[in-house]
Amino acid sequence: MSLVHADPSAELRARDRELTEIAKSIATLAELFKDLSVLVIDQGTLLDSVEYNIERTAVDLEESVKELNVATK
Repeated sequence: MSLVHADPSAELRARDRELTEIAKSIATLAELFKDLSVLVIDQGTLLDSVEYNIERTAVDLEESVKELNVATK
């Protein structure tokens, strides 16, 4: 009739190990999210740079067309 574990301290140690593993997994996951955040920020900066260069190219191209029109006349 007794379903009580013979060694409650063994059960506590097992739970402690499980909780420790969960804590390690959470810490690893947090580190992965930090790394992902850095990558997203870097990519955003790169995209901003690409966007700026495209805008500058468009402006320079418009100026070039004006100069070519003047040269043609």
